Amino acid sequence: MKIHVLIVLLFANLALYAQTIESFEQPVPLRSAHVQVMKTQPDGKILIGGDIAYHGNIPVSNLIRVNPDGSLDETFNFYHDPEFIVLDVEQTNAGDLYVLIREYGSFNTVFYFDSYILKVNAQGSIQKEISAAPETKCIALQDDGKLLAGTWGSGKLVRYHADLTVDTGFENAVTFNGALGDILFVNQKILISGSFTTVNGLTRNAIARLHPDGSIDNSFDPGTGSSDYIGALTVQPDGKILLGWTYINTFNGNNYRGIVRLNENGSVDSGFQGPNLNGGISRLLVTEQGIYAGAFWNPPGITQPGAGVLFRMDFTGAYDTGFEPVVLDLLTAIDAQIAISGDHIYSSYTQDSGNIFGISRIDHSGDIDDLFKPEISRYGTIRYGDELSGKLLVAGDFIRFNGIETYGVARLNEDGTVDESFRLKNNKGVVAQIDVLEDETVMVTTQENFFKLDGQGDMVPEFHWEKFENLFNVSKFKMLNQNKIMVADPNQVNRLHADGSKDASFNRGEVCCSISTAFDFDTQDDKVVYGSVFSSLGGISVNRLARLTSTGLVDTTFNPGSGPNDAVYMIKVLDNNEILVGGAFTEFDGETIPRGLVKLSADGELDLEFNENQKLSSFGPFSGAYIYSQVEQLGTKVYIRGVEKVYVVNTDGTIDEDFNIPISVGEISDLIAQKKNTNGREKAGNDYLFALGSFQASGTNKPSFILKLKVQGGGNENPILSTEKTGHELNVKVFPQPVADILKLHLPGEAGIFKAHIFDSAGKIFLSTSITANQSGLPAEIDMKNAAPGLYLLHITSEKTGRSAFTKFIKTN
Repeated sequence: MKIHVLIVLLFANLALYAQTIESFEQPVPLRSAHVQVMKTQPDGKILIGGDIAYHGNIPVSNLIRVNPDGSLDETFNFYHDPEFIVLDVEQTNAGDLYVLIREYGSFNTVFYFDSYILKVNAQGSIQKEISAAPETKCIALQDDGKLLAGTWGSGKLVRYHADLTVDTGFENAVTFNGALGDILFVNQKILISGSFTTVNGLTRNAIARLHPDGSIDNSFDPGTGSSDYIGALTVQPDGKILLGWTYINTFNGNNYRGIVRLNENGSVDSGFQGPNLNGGISRLLVTEQGIYAGAFWNPPGITQPGAGVLFRMDFTGAYDTGFEPVVLDLLTAIDAQIAISGDHIYSSYTQDSGNIFGISRIDHSGDIDDLFKPEISRYGTIRYGDELSGKLLVAGDFIRFNGIETYGVARLNEDGTVDESFRLKNNKGVVAQIDVLEDETVMVTTQENFFKLDGQGDMVPEFHWEKFENLFNVSKFKMLNQNKIMVADPNQVNRLHADGSKDASFNRGEVCCSISTAFDFDTQDDKVVYGSVFSSLGGISVNRLARLTSTGLVDTTFNPGSGPNDAVYMIKVLDNNEILVGGAFTEFDGETIPRGLVKLSADGELDLEFNENQKLSSFGPFSGAYIYSQVEQLGTKVYIRGVEKVYVVNTDGTIDEDFNIPISVGEISDLIAQKKNTNGREKAGNDYLFALGSFQASGTNKPSFILKLKVQGGGNENPILSTEKTGHELNVKVFPQPVADILKLHLPGEAGIFKAHIFDSAGKIFLSTSITANQSGLPAEIDMKNAAPGLYLLHITSEKTGRSAFTKFIKTN
């Protein structure tokens, strides 16, 4: 079973703390690239942009050009900061490119930040770069060489000259009250779509056409248009307009099932009768053979519920049986990018049926070319970990791990290399949780699939789970003492037998009157503590928090009083059966709660001392930190894993404010301990701690995914230190650098008493003292004459405000 403890995150060459870093090979987890744009050039080569880190073993930078056989065109060398994803590309007649990029972060959720537009020559070299309007979503090239750019959030249309200077004559020519999704320049007109309802003050719902000066073209009349977002436009050679990256429910007052084609004047083309889709449709591609699209749909012959497929329609919209539909990745079918080169169709997100790296070549009958397997990939994520046979087991969304093909689960040797004796051979989806059991089998859920693996990564056939009426997937599970399994889909809990079958003896009854996908549960012996936003369970009134007996009934001996006044997101049963509850609430059983966190007795009574101690600190977790959080306990400390931070709370409610993360963090996904004595198996030497997630070391563009730390005594004796600047950091300067005798400290604008701890390069405290600073500007002094030469770390904390800072310095003779 997993043993979680506090993690100290350290950069690999820094040894400044009470723990030391071990040599550990950094893994390279890879998954299929996230493709945002594919465009064929006149010579048949294909530009592919998005989140792309590698083509085969060659590092690339989010925009590549491939030959029709999938090989990398190495004459095209584009490089930009890999933190900027490529969203759109336009090509001029001269062969130059305009490239739209946006800074992003993508671990669990993609967040977009600043946008830029680049002018790039035919060889990939950047000729010019400008900052674009925030949230720029799409670009389009006019026939005169000017470039249009539309934004998502602010609903703004900007036009640039060919040299990327702003066309000031067009500024403020067009106003929107919503997002722009796509732009086309067709027949000297500007066609726009998105989620707006007015353009230049006139009603235009989701689609409009403009004259080149930005005024509305009234000859294009879509009537009342649509209330559905339209994210992509495709114009046929005859001028008719296909609406993509959408699901059209209604258009101009009439009902539809996902897909609509407009005439050139904006009216609905009644002669186009597309299929009734189950969900959204991608950008469409028009060829001589017909119209290609990716969509959520079950065409004839595809029985998988809610499948995503690439299919072809004829020019009336009828399903074309001459093209065998290609199964797409279910989650990204609407994002499918489709291109044509020569006699082949190229489609992204085909990893479920074709190339495991997502881009496949398909002929016009629907046959996938099995020899076309370009490895166009991005970094995968490592989200979960555990210990299996004394080795680190990791899981995530990768399909290849350090060159070894293993789908989402891998086992590492002590030095970080892949243990090739353990491999998951089939793609079951993105792992949502793993747990190593006492018999060293491994439970795994990918939500759609819940299964058990043996010590070699092979499926255990005796465990067989199938969906049933109250459990359509498994997003979280917890093993019970009697070898039964508590499981939950995104809304509610159920129980299974050890073989994966439904345990009908557990009957929770009806939930009223609402539930939240941010709910949580934990086990307390053979009972389950369960929190959400419900008001009753099985006909018994409860307020967002309850304990269920072994049969699923509400346990009336559990009494949290009036309970919380808002949603419960987090439940953690502590070692002594006391319970931590976190959520959006500000009151609990009539008491004011400072930061949405309470501790209850084993039977639900509010711990008032814990609550009062929470009020003593201005720093600590907040309600949003409890959503999908992970909570671990080591001794008297509890560690709450947020997205980018770990909050350390003592079991008496006081907060350890000194815990910070001394490396750039994209996201923390899991905390794991490899202890000297684990499950009765003695391990010689030190304990090892691992941090899983996305980290960025200074001076490199490559992310780190696993940090390994050797600790003494579980890392519980000394405060947790950091060199990462935070909003709570003091401004401290030390001099001279290097120092021989007296280290001087300058704290601009600060006054009062400060605690100072100096750590040597082995992580041991060399000196602890107090210093006084005043606003006269005179520096404080620390005597370092007796210190050995070397690298030291100073940690200084204000006794008045609790604000702290870290800085390094060198001592010489």
